[in-house]
Amino acid sequence: MDQERTARTLYDSLAESAIRFPERNAIDFYGEKLSYSQLKNLADRFASLLRTMHIEKGARIAICSHNCPQFVFSLYGASKIGAISVPINPEYKEKEILNVLSDCDAKVLICENCDLPAEKVRKVNIQIDPLNKKDELFNILENMEPDTRETNVNGDDVALIMYTSGTASAPKGVMLTHKNVMVNALSGSLWCNKSEKDRSLAVLPFSHILGLVESLCGSILCGSEVVILKKFSTEDATEAIEREKCTICTGVPPIFKAISKNNNRDLSSLRVCFVGGAHIDERDIEAFEKRAGCELLEGYGLTESAAQLTINPPKRAKHGSVGIPIYDVSFKVLGENGEELGQNEAGELVFKGPQIMKGYWRNEEETKRALKDGWLHTGDLGYFDEDSYIYLRGRKDEIINISGYKVLPEEIESTLISNEKVREACAIGSIEEGKEIIKAFVVLKKEANERELIEWCMNRLSSYKCPSRIEFVDTLPKSASGKVIRRALK
Repeated sequence: MDQERTARTLYDSLAESAIRFPERNAIDFYGEKLSYSQLKNLADRFASLLRTMHIEKGARIAICSHNCPQFVFSLYGASKIGAISVPINPEYKEKEILNVLSDCDAKVLICENCDLPAEKVRKVNIQIDPLNKKDELFNILENMEPDTRETNVNGDDVALIMYTSGTASAPKGVMLTHKNVMVNALSGSLWCNKSEKDRSLAVLPFSHILGLVESLCGSILCGSEVVILKKFSTEDATEAIEREKCTICTGVPPIFKAISKNNNRDLSSLRVCFVGGAHIDERDIEAFEKRAGCELLEGYGLTESAAQLTINPPKRAKHGSVGIPIYDVSFKVLGENGEELGQNEAGELVFKGPQIMKGYWRNEEETKRALKDGWLHTGDLGYFDEDSYIYLRGRKDEIINISGYKVLPEEIESTLISNEKVREACAIGSIEEGKEIIKAFVVLKKEANERELIEWCMNRLSSYKCPSRIEFVDTLPKSASGKVIRRALK
């Protein structure tokens, strides 16, 4: 990939698109549109606002909001002066928000209808209302002049601190540079030949790395239109696709599963869609492709890699695989002792590339554990086939140790889900009477009992891989991307 085509910073990508396509729509928000020149103007005004607050390069600006125009121009305006944006999931509870604010030491908080107690926030708190063009932030910016000053911001400066979902451990602040983000924004765009003629539907929250980099930053870089939804609903998403003739959509498995069941709207404008964040069942891919008439390409990445590392290539996808490495990405599969493994041998996936994070915010110990000689140790297990397509096999830290045997939870879960009575399953190691056993949590489609499902496993798996106990639950705890939060079950 020609990295000379990559804008130096997030703000540069907006400024360049505003020069190329000043009157083209940059964003659509429920029918309200902003052109590229208007969006840049708002970003410049926000940059001026930060300067009046004496915010300097490297200061952290927290944005706790659902998707909206205010999120977008705050992000790009902060980028202009070299401030670091810290997107916060607006679904977080008060304690979770305060923990992030404290950890990153944010100087400013842009917050949607925020009712956090002032004595606990202790920083500049600007209120926004996504559906109100006369909210506090818009009113302030009306009286600001666009910023015209130069700031020495380059690609190696930190642009974002994104907090991980923490499905297996406590969330950590991932430092992503402008280069990290811009490289992946360009890679994703080149992968599907995105251009200024496309319209991308942004259904994932911008507080999620996939939604931010792929749906937003990649589109701004190309000068295409971003059709923004405050949050996902099946009706709003399908209505937006039909109304705006959206051509691209990136999401997580539950989103595409829901869209495939909606028969009320015309989805024929879609030409390609991408799914990541969690594994998607092959049947769900087939159902969506049949409904929408376009490919749904599965990929894989982490917050630590500014979203994608691998994607299935268009017209050459292999269902069950997360695809091949994207441009300029190298990978290896390592065994238990760090030895490099070969084709069809499962081990830990490690990656190297220009999108790999700078490190964890104020956490050198975790940074050293994850980054070794430039390689990102993902903790994810997988293998590759003869065509270098990668297949995931679960998490390294989720392996269950039964009497010296190592068991992958995914193998148990897929066996349970193959039973027509089981909708979802999650297997964990559990200590009972001083020894580790396998316990499975199961969401049913039809009535079944524990003995029946254990026998189902016994007929298909080695005895040591079979659950000793099964607990039936109504739902499994999940992150916003659809990943099961295993630690909540232990």
